[in-house]
Amino acid sequence: MKQAILFSLAEVRLLPGVLKERQETDCRYLLELLDPERLLAPWYAQAHLPTPPPYGGWEARDIAGHSGGHYLSALAACYAATGDRRALERAEQFVSGIERCQRKHEDGYAGAVDKCCFEKLRCGEIHASGFMLNNVWVPLYTLHKMMAGLRDADQLCGIVSAREIAYKQTHYLMKVWQNLNDDQMQEILKCEHGGIAETLIDLAGTTGEREILEFACRAFCQKSALDPLRAGRDELDGMHGNTLIPKVIGLAELYNATGDKNARQAAEFFFNRVVNCRSFANGGNGESEHFFAVGTEKDHLTAFTTETCNTYNMIKLAEHLFEWEPRAGVMDFVERALLNHIAANIGRKPGEFGYFLSMAPVAVKVFSTPEDSFWCCVGTGMESPMRYGRTLYAHSENTLWINHYFPSELTWQEQGMKVIASGNFPESELVTFEMKFDPGISSRTLTLKLRRPGWVSGMRILLNGAALPVSSGPDGYFTIERSWRNGDRLKVSLPMEFRSETLPGTDRHAFFRGPVLLAGVLPPVKEEETDPARERFSDHLKARGRTDEFPPHLITDRPVRNPNEAEVLPAMKLDWMPLYRVYEEHYGVYFRVMNRRSWLECAEELRRISEQEKARRRATVDEVTPGFQQSEVEHTLRESNSDTGDFQHRKFRRAMQGGEFSYAMESDPVLPLELELLYWGAEWSCTRIALLVDGITVAEQQTHTLCPGEWCTIHYPIPENLTAGKKRVRLTIRHLEGGDGGRVFHLSIIRKPTDRKENL
Repeated sequence: MKQAILFSLAEVRLLPGVLKERQETDCRYLLELLDPERLLAPWYAQAHLPTPPPYGGWEARDIAGHSGGHYLSALAACYAATGDRRALERAEQFVSGIERCQRKHEDGYAGAVDKCCFEKLRCGEIHASGFMLNNVWVPLYTLHKMMAGLRDADQLCGIVSAREIAYKQTHYLMKVWQNLNDDQMQEILKCEHGGIAETLIDLAGTTGEREILEFACRAFCQKSALDPLRAGRDELDGMHGNTLIPKVIGLAELYNATGDKNARQAAEFFFNRVVNCRSFANGGNGESEHFFAVGTEKDHLTAFTTETCNTYNMIKLAEHLFEWEPRAGVMDFVERALLNHIAANIGRKPGEFGYFLSMAPVAVKVFSTPEDSFWCCVGTGMESPMRYGRTLYAHSENTLWINHYFPSELTWQEQGMKVIASGNFPESELVTFEMKFDPGISSRTLTLKLRRPGWVSGMRILLNGAALPVSSGPDGYFTIERSWRNGDRLKVSLPMEFRSETLPGTDRHAFFRGPVLLAGVLPPVKEEETDPARERFSDHLKARGRTDEFPPHLITDRPVRNPNEAEVLPAMKLDWMPLYRVYEEHYGVYFRVMNRRSWLECAEELRRISEQEKARRRATVDEVTPGFQQSEVEHTLRESNSDTGDFQHRKFRRAMQGGEFSYAMESDPVLPLELELLYWGAEWSCTRIALLVDGITVAEQQTHTLCPGEWCTIHYPIPENLTAGKKRVRLTIRHLEGGDGGRVFHLSIIRKPTDRKENL
């Protein structure tokens, strides 16, 4: 079923260059700054063992333990990719800690989350929503991270006990699930559950136990998410990207395990729709973690574009597609995403990882703290640099695929040879591949496949100084069949020309030089100003990710590929540099390109909108976007009998009959405040809700035909005695008798303007 096999991490070493820099920084974080015992704290706590102080951020919440799973995977990959025995020792220590906890539980359970959640499932008690299961934040997601870490410790480090722990944990789950029917299992899967199907399918293959494979297929293949993909339907609008992508990777694993061709077709269909129709210039996708409708891209250039976890998992999916059918197009995507998103969203100091990578008109990168963040993208950020070498080379029995041009060294033990790629790609156009054979081997007859990047023209290839034909096949690879000798050198010239890519349906352009996405860097902020680019965050949603600066526009009367050839208005100097080199600068990726006449016609309107946005941001104390996981989690959602959905490309939450939902929100202890809620003004039925602040009703609202056919924003004054001296309040939306639940699409607490008439 596989035409090519990617080389293992242990067979590829990165050499000095862009990727190696980041790998070394990550190594320092994993091996010098992080304490494995503190990451084990949630396991020890659940097993009632002596527990060291846990880390902060998400590791201080009920998702605690997800970072430990990532950490174990990162250690295993670090050992494989670098040979650093410190990584092996820490991986052994971590596995030993989990093993102690599993022995203490005595029933096979080895998790870091409250076991009561699973014991309730055993009894048929299921309360599932998008990210809560029996009042625990994504417990199966967290469990999957541990299972993946144990798999990697087994496969990459040879820690056999890791497989035994995973085996016992799986049988614990099988006993919990054994009395649940199919409908109950599908109900559980309403809650984000990560790639647990993938790890169970892999474990079934490793152990040879078909019962585990059957369990994975029955319990963890969500029909509502996967059936449309199996039928070739794109129903991705509004779906949570990083919830769905691991499920699709599970389909890929299912094909590998069973030959289910429909599972493969679904995975390929999904990949093509996301990469070719739903991605930004950096290879990332989505906004605020969710897919949005094709054709609405310009409405989603916010601080919260392109979640790093999504792209990390899309690259893992691409690995499967390439092995099934080696195509240059798949590796074009991997190169774009790896260079312009994954490697671009890591800081220069250990422990700095980005959650989103903003494509906003004027943006700053947002990085984590080393000990008080531990977002999901911190976890994948730990793993990513150790996996950089995964897609560089592939092989079949006598064929070698060279997929990328980054400095690296491949050891192909079966052929007794090494391939050394030297140069400074992508900061240099020239790459040299040198063949070296083990003593006693004079030559090998091999087919070499050299990827022709989709961005290149006029590519030149020299073999030992002699030019070779440069015509690639339908797979996008140059094929060279010959008897290779020790010391043969293949020199590849990759001319890096400027080009632009347009955001569909807009006049916004992103610019590249070769494979490198360029950022237009704005002049530095004044020294006396607070610079958001230099802040580090525990709560990533409190980070701005974009600035209030008026975005520069590129003015030209003809199409341009090189952004340096356009005039910049308002007048300023833009320094163009690779996005992966941006650190604490203010930058833009997508720029509006227009002629001078168009600029004169729209400049004042653009300035007016910009000033309105600045004023709104200054007035906003806190805001929630209902239905978005992170926004609701960070605001400590409490709910009973409420649901979420999508309408006209927006998410909402509503309180159903007898239900309510509430959020903990920041307040201003001094200034008068008001609530700002966004409704659809043409609700077809009578809807009545009450708004409460700290349990006191401040307003009632019916939303039937408020503004027919339009969105409607309404403001409600908050009595000053309810917020005086308080830095936080709880805002509740409660269903009232006599109407259906009213849909709320956005809500804010804002400082009360002095010139606005109150809504009564």
